[in-house]
Amino acid sequence: MVDAASDPAPRLLAVNLHVVIPPSVQLRTLGRLHDAVRQGVAAGQTPVVEIDLDLCAVMPRHRTIRALARVADEFGIRELERPEALPWLPGYSDEAWGVFLGGTQLPSRYPGCSWWIDGRLDRASGTPFGRFHQLYWDVEGMAEDEPTPGLGRFVEEVEAAGGRVVFLSGRWLPDHVQPSRECLRRAGIPEPRLVIGNPWHESLVPRGAPRFGDAELKAWRQAEIVSRFGHPLAILDDRPANRAAVAGALQHPILSVAVAIPGFTSDPTTGGAPHRLSTFESFTTTIRTRPLRQHMARKYPSAGDGWDWAGEHAGLGKGGLPYVLPRMDLQPILFPQGRPPFEDWKGRPSQAGPSEDVLLDAWSKTIPAGELDAITRAMADAKRLAADGIAAPWPAMANADNILRRGMICAWLHSRDVEVLMTAMGYPIAAAGVHDLRESVDVAEVRRLLLALDPPSQERVGRARYSPWLIRWAASLGDGPVNVGFLNPALLVDLCLWHPRRSGPEDAMDVHRLSDHHDGDGGERFDPIEAGINNLLHQREGRHGVRKEPVETWDQLALATTTETGSEAMAKNSAARVALRDAIGLGRHLEAQGWLTPWGLVASPASLACEGEQGFRKPSARAL
Repeated sequence: MVDAASDPAPRLLAVNLHVVIPPSVQLRTLGRLHDAVRQGVAAGQTPVVEIDLDLCAVMPRHRTIRALARVADEFGIRELERPEALPWLPGYSDEAWGVFLGGTQLPSRYPGCSWWIDGRLDRASGTPFGRFHQLYWDVEGMAEDEPTPGLGRFVEEVEAAGGRVVFLSGRWLPDHVQPSRECLRRAGIPEPRLVIGNPWHESLVPRGAPRFGDAELKAWRQAEIVSRFGHPLAILDDRPANRAAVAGALQHPILSVAVAIPGFTSDPTTGGAPHRLSTFESFTTTIRTRPLRQHMARKYPSAGDGWDWAGEHAGLGKGGLPYVLPRMDLQPILFPQGRPPFEDWKGRPSQAGPSEDVLLDAWSKTIPAGELDAITRAMADAKRLAADGIAAPWPAMANADNILRRGMICAWLHSRDVEVLMTAMGYPIAAAGVHDLRESVDVAEVRRLLLALDPPSQERVGRARYSPWLIRWAASLGDGPVNVGFLNPALLVDLCLWHPRRSGPEDAMDVHRLSDHHDGDGGERFDPIEAGINNLLHQREGRHGVRKEPVETWDQLALATTTETGSEAMAKNSAARVALRDAIGLGRHLEAQGWLTPWGLVASPASLACEGEQGFRKPSARAL
């Protein structure tokens, strides 16, 4: 371990290290790119925009932070122990790392480490930069890269104009291909055109054999790009040597665009480049706030109206369809009007409180009387239909009525939570008493799922897969819409008793998944935001909830969604991964104000030790 040469107390590095790109420069650059594409198409070409991956198309925050933390531990550099608190992260290139060192003055504070050799950065084994470089290229970490804001929309607009976007990367191992592709799909690009691989990388060839760096590789790749994709007209890269090499390899002029992504150091010459970008966002991004999908545009016609712009939610939904949706500024929170349903429960202690059963019975008083009556009627009808063989069998247990009723109460509370949280996020939805309870889909979709009428040979597969009562119920349906929610008496029992580890046919749940916050129709009829919020809030429910698991605290949920893959897994789609992080901070505060079901009261005491208000600035409130 190396001791600091000066002040032994670590301090936050607070120097501005980033090349700030004025919005006007970025907008002019994007305008030049779009103009070049249109002009190329008009000239009969297939214009190609080439974009580098690292520190251009993708932001490697996770693996940079993880690599810096390891370097801090191995070399005793205390200022790097919490990289997420740094004002800027270092880019991995020599130029960007040099800027980072110059701004932080780490070489003078830790003279025992080797930082420079013969006037050049020392990247040898056993040096901080060498170790950082080794850790940075971790394949597992690549899976957590974030697309640079606006990338999906930019690709969509270029290709809609008749151009093509090719992602050109010097990543060299076969193992690098899949995480690279998945990260680009995370931007809402279903099938990214990726040119990747370097068989002459320094780590793959013996000493003395020819080797290619990034610049040589990208120049060599130009013949392939011309042959496969079209006429290169622009190269977007964070390194000037790479841009120059690409331009030199072509027989025609090309637009050279320097990139310095947000939150990372970059080559110092970027500030003087005539064409430069920080993100791919433009005025088009800010004013074109309607969701990019027909179903979402119909469902949320006012999404984004009256809100400050805060970027976009982008990614893929069911069927690999791309989504670009408005992301609203959540400051201040839009609270519902009236008295919070759980105002009387605010501030109650979590430990040694009432049981979940007692709490659910008490919280049922916040549900409208007519809705409680609907639950009672649905349960009575479910018992009758079960006797007729066209509903899930009534459970043979003495307390079945209480278990099912509490499950239905839990489902109703969940539906109201979905409405409150989504509306506060700028996606107004009348979900209370509807979400999970009254979900209408066309009967034809149910028949296709259960009876598998096309082709007829598949009918036997469907009948073998699902229980006889469910097939009989499907065959009894007439034309038109049918409720695939919990208030459908035929499905009620099976839905209430479902759990994630169920073995055998998932009868009613498979039917319920036809709703648009689950699978929908496998294509256009899908809502990634409601799907993500649905899965998030199901983690907050207890043993009577759908998942039949202990309540997750808000802090546990925040930790689970720190990574891109973790957030995608919880949302069950990549378009809502950022929305989930927004929703966790927002939900924590809404629950504290009595607007969401206070499931924290039934969380285990051990898990509540870390529960707090960190991670979300308390905003002012205004009414919806």
